[in-house]
Amino acid sequence: MTQEYIKGLLAAASVSVRTAYSEIKSLTSQPSFYYIPKRQRYLMVNKIVTDMSATGQTEMMSLNKKAKAYCRTANVSKHFFRRGSVFKLLFL
Repeated sequence: MTQEYIKGLLAAASVSVRTAYSEIKSLTSQPSFYYIPKRQRYLMVNKIVTDMSATGQTEMMSLNKKAKAYCRTANVSKHFFRRGSVFKLLFL
């Protein structure tokens, strides 16, 4: 149910947010990504977000807050949203 909610958020998002999500998903879905030091992984994902327009970044952060709030309300394990953002939730 959580994944459906988050996918719904993304479906209603702007093209720039969906494109950034696709880039991040592609990057983070590779097992080798998790062998890179944490700081470097953060910088790689952060670069994708900072390359977005200010409006896109605001929309991305808004989606992140909505997803985290939904997970808290639905009693989803903290593990899922402690590790980062909406993107982590989508890879369950």
